[in-house]
Amino acid sequence: MKKSKFLKKSLAMLLALMLVVAMIPLSAAAEQAPSSLGLQYITVNGNTVDLTESSPTVQVNDLTKKYTVKLAAELSGNYELWALNKDGISHEEVTTEGLPLTPSMYYTVDGDTATFKLAVVDTKGDNMSSNDKQYDAWTITLEKVTAAVTTNVEVTKGAGVAKVDKVDNENKIVYLTLARHTGDVASYSAPPAKWGEDGVQAGLNAVINIKGLEGATINGTTATSLTLNDADNGETFQVTSASKGNTSTFTIVAEYEDALDSFSVDGAEGLITDENKDDVPDTITVTLPKDAILDKWGHAVTDPSFVVEYAALGDEHCTVEIKKWNSTSTSFDIVDSNVATKDEVKFAGLTDAADWAGTVTVTRWDKAVQAYNLIVKLEDSTETGIEYVRVNTTEATASGDTSFHAVLPKNYNGSIETKREKVNVVIRTIPSITGVQINNASTGSVVSMKEITFPARPPGNCLMV
Repeated sequence: MKKSKFLKKSLAMLLALMLVVAMIPLSAAAEQAPSSLGLQYITVNGNTVDLTESSPTVQVNDLTKKYTVKLAAELSGNYELWALNKDGISHEEVTTEGLPLTPSMYYTVDGDTATFKLAVVDTKGDNMSSNDKQYDAWTITLEKVTAAVTTNVEVTKGAGVAKVDKVDNENKIVYLTLARHTGDVASYSAPPAKWGEDGVQAGLNAVINIKGLEGATINGTTATSLTLNDADNGETFQVTSASKGNTSTFTIVAEYEDALDSFSVDGAEGLITDENKDDVPDTITVTLPKDAILDKWGHAVTDPSFVVEYAALGDEHCTVEIKKWNSTSTSFDIVDSNVATKDEVKFAGLTDAADWAGTVTVTRWDKAVQAYNLIVKLEDSTETGIEYVRVNTTEATASGDTSFHAVLPKNYNGSIETKREKVNVVIRTIPSITGVQINNASTGSVVSMKEITFPARPPGNCLMV
């Protein structure tokens, strides 16, 4: 039985319709990539491209060259950015490492312009390409021009910049080492207030000198050289190519160099520490021998003076000021506003009973200020004041400066048994000692000897338990 012509025509139309539907590409869904990806900028040939523009364009000098497309940051989740081959079938992934595009595979050339396509694809996290979801593709235009198309720069340091570490023209990043800036302090606190990168440090307003290469101009001006007066961490500047069609944004990434490498008083090296635990050195502690404040007759000097030496980091001149904290007036007294290394500085009030407390403030380039707490003190005594120790009838021998050691016999005084849990201890001290305690090494308990026997016996006191 033959099929009717109507049925044949209907089947043919249905088949044709199915073929048309099957040929519709994924991007025909006309759905934009999720905004949550934050994908706005990429680079092409080192130039910044804004994907939110209606016709993203990059100027180049040659449409037959490979140009590298690069992501600023990897996409999150299962999303990828693909460069779509003009055959409509194959693709390659664009990453932060960059993808050089082969012109014959990706460029569609029309006179002095060429285009290529990029698209975000949700791979679903599996190996089944049939599940991939492709979003609307971007068409990037390469425009051939004769003028220079680069947005590269040279950078030299100015005030507040210890070093220009690197100018990354490919990724548009300038790496700097800036002088640490804590600002001066109005009052003494221990530990000091914490340093803030976004607060005080940002007020440094470091300076760099920028020169555009191949006629590139800076920050929307016609100038190919510019001095930037706020080159602090995270700050940006823009560079436009001589062809006027390419503009890139450079970002400053900073590390910090502290002011002092070393500081000493009377030859005693200061210990530079981070007391407030913010990874910034903030306190210098100098410990002097006890006789440092004694004159040649052995008498204490109330306002001793000592030679101060220091070494600053970097190769810039610095000004060092030393101030003493006056707890009575709750203010600083300036001791010396311009201390050169090996100058003699007065540390009035330093005694065996009282430390000297103040600040050292280092200023570089007349704008980068870093303040340190300065503590000068005398060393603690290592003498115990103990002249004699006897355990039962055995005299103890000194072990170092603070320990005594005694080996006891099984019996003493003939037949008296030595007991582990109880012994008689006799200690003779210098006259100034008024109390002694014994720590039990095995149990941690403390025996306090409060009774002073024979208090008047020279040359000191004899204590017994």
